[in-house]
Amino acid sequence: MKASLLILLPIALTLLPSQFDRKAISTPIANGSSTANPQTLNRSQTQAEVDVIDRAGLLELIATTYTELGQTPKALDVAQTIADDGRKALTLRWIVSTLADAGEIQEALEVSQTIADDEVQLWATTAIVETLADNGDIPQALQLIQTITDDEQKAWALRETISNLIQAEDIQGLSAAIRVLEGLDNEAWTLSSLAIAHVRVGNLDRGLQVADSMVDLDRQNWTLMSIVNTLANNGNPEGALDLLSQLAADGEMPPVGSESIVSAFAKSGDIDRAIELSQTMSESRRPWALASIARALADAGEIDRALEVSQTITDENARFSALKSIVWVWADAGEIDRALEVSQTIPDERNRSSAFSSIARALTRVGEIDRALELSQTITQESERSSTLNSIVWALTQAGELDRALELSQSSADDGKQDERLQWIVFALTNVGEGQKALEVAETINDLETQVRALRAVALSFHEAGETERAIELVDRTLELVNLKS
Repeated sequence: MKASLLILLPIALTLLPSQFDRKAISTPIANGSSTANPQTLNRSQTQAEVDVIDRAGLLELIATTYTELGQTPKALDVAQTIADDGRKALTLRWIVSTLADAGEIQEALEVSQTIADDEVQLWATTAIVETLADNGDIPQALQLIQTITDDEQKAWALRETISNLIQAEDIQGLSAAIRVLEGLDNEAWTLSSLAIAHVRVGNLDRGLQVADSMVDLDRQNWTLMSIVNTLANNGNPEGALDLLSQLAADGEMPPVGSESIVSAFAKSGDIDRAIELSQTMSESRRPWALASIARALADAGEIDRALEVSQTITDENARFSALKSIVWVWADAGEIDRALEVSQTIPDERNRSSAFSSIARALTRVGEIDRALELSQTITQESERSSTLNSIVWALTQAGELDRALELSQSSADDGKQDERLQWIVFALTNVGEGQKALEVAETINDLETQVRALRAVALSFHEAGETERAIELVDRTLELVNLKS
């Protein structure tokens, strides 16, 4: 491993996006003192509504909840009741992920072996590898990787592990991981992973050598552009530009690489260079490069210059991307009138509604609920207005104004989102330690799927408060409800 690795480690790429976190929808930390009766829940669900219920999805959610409560046998029993083999495999995969996240690696491995679908089983194994790497247990992660028989899946798991090794500055582990990659079959995808892995650890020359050895030209081009992007995103736009110049025989910068380089220069504060490079790009991609410059300026607080750049953007959606960043910065700074002024200049109704929604949410964060409500009435797009009202009922509930939140849910029921709004009230109540009140609100929700998600939040809040038995009882009753209504 080259000595330059030690220099480049601190500027390694950010990790690839992680898998969807099912708990992200709420953060239950509450307690409670009651359980629900399935006979009193969801009274007005019609047969027509029941017919379209995703039973497998609800059972998957219940199984995952049981796992989080330490009830793996119950979770597995629920999974076995799912008729569709594909959905059953996916449910087992989520149980594996939940166990791994809880540090129950051996149990996660045992469950993963019961998954009949080979592809889903590989997915589950990779999830365990990623969890081990995230927790710093690199030796076990590498050992588990060796059990993956599919080279492409093995290469993917290694790329994720390498990101953690870079952050930990684990030179020995990095060397071991790259040796494993080098031992894989010379499939195009595997070579691509190996090339990018070398660049991530600062070994650009070796990465380019691997890319040059690729036979699949499409994958080779993709790999070379990924290397360019890696350099740019690592804070080395000059190196990325030099490499891109060597690759672009015709003198025109390829769109993907160009955009990342322009953005990197802008984020580094070299705005003039970024603008100069954006002018060399194709007409279709130039607006998005300029938008990235405007966003960087807005984030740096240079609003006037950001506005100036945004006015030169010809593509409406790219210009909106830039203007929305400006709206966010001003709204978060309390400059509501200026944020509204910019929003009014957005011609597209959908994009303008999105900007208004951002401002309304900023108002809720600083407690200006009345003004947020007033602004929500000007939002013409239903999805944006509904999302804004959800934020407002959350803020009201968090502030202790439960009656007002419930009143707003009732008064805004004409959009068909009343149950969704009640669900957000439940989430907010569990977040401020009002588990009992959350349960009472959850009992009033009519839509079964929405109600199950709300009851899950309440159960987890009981568990977090040390009332695990109550939580398990609530999930038991929720399962009875699903079996009764679906």
